[in-house]
Amino acid sequence: MYTPQGPLMSPLTGSFFTNWGQNDMGFELGREMLTIISIAVAKKLGMHASFIELANNMFASRCGIYQHLGTIVDTIEFLELWTNEEIQAVNATGYNGHLGEIFYTRILPPNNIRDGVHVNFNTPYVMHKNTYKTHWLATHERVLAKAEGHNPEQDF
Repeated sequence: MYTPQGPLMSPLTGSFFTNWGQNDMGFELGREMLTIISIAVAKKLGMHASFIELANNMFASRCGIYQHLGTIVDTIEFLELWTNEEIQAVNATGYNGHLGEIFYTRILPPNNIRDGVHVNFNTPYVMHKNTYKTHWLATHERVLAKAEGHNPEQDF
């Protein structure tokens, strides 16, 4: 199991690990995530709709590998490597990166503040400068070829 920032050293920071634990790791038979439980509690307690929207967006997000296609004013154009979906996102951390870089990051769906603009939620991991889209796709295909019953649309 990965542990953030320490022994054995993991490439994951505390923020990535926490997001994974809340939004991606399921518990018990229903495989419920902490975020889903938090949403149910927030609704029961009458919490503000903005908090519930944020929690729903966190739940709908995932980490992925994206190629930087360039910047437009304050947004980054990304290409999601597996689906080839182009995504326009504002980077919440302020790091806009450079054309051609490959990012590993969590991108949230658009919110009600800027229609159609996603949110790059955390500081992205920038892959090695000599890493290209073809390298990631070949590695992914090689690993998944060994897995039983994988669904390419959900695997990446």
